[in-house]
Amino acid sequence: MKKLFTILFLAALFSFDYNNLNAQTFDMDSQALNVGIGLGGRFGTGIGVHGSFEKAFKQTGDFGIISIGAMAGLRFSGGGSVLGINTGANYRELGIAPRATYHFSVIEVKKLDVYAAVQIGIILVNQSFDNSNVSNNSIDLMAGPVAGVRYQLSNSFNIFGEVGYNLFFATGGLAFSF
Repeated sequence: MKKLFTILFLAALFSFDYNNLNAQTFDMDSQALNVGIGLGGRFGTGIGVHGSFEKAFKQTGDFGIISIGAMAGLRFSGGGSVLGINTGANYRELGIAPRATYHFSVIEVKKLDVYAAVQIGIILVNQSFDNSNVSNNSIDLMAGPVAGVRYQLSNSFNIFGEVGYNLFFATGGLAFSF
């Protein structure tokens, strides 16, 4: 599944018209809010909601822009199995993390923002089991890189996609620039 999302991400990246070059869509005055749906995760399956916010922080010459912000997500998964045996485990996870993102201005494709992010945060985990009153709560570390693209539909309305590891393996949805 992870390979499929990587292949789709690369196919989307290379399907754009590179002859129609334009300025970077993320600049020093930019702020962005991503809101979307996430798939996959630490236990292989799951679906949930994801949100992130970022604000331009520092220009790094002609190569790109660093932004800082935060991400949060809520993921649900259930009916996990180990070696084909249904464990009946159900997970609810809330992830929160500060996030640093690098927007590559050297990739000058009209209406496209290509970026990479890193984040280190926490995941609040609630685990319960089918047919049981047993429930476990824990706090885990969440750290990981993310690669993403944001395609500008208008000055303030975009769509985005990310692969990597935050709370999900793949995330996509709407983005708002202001």
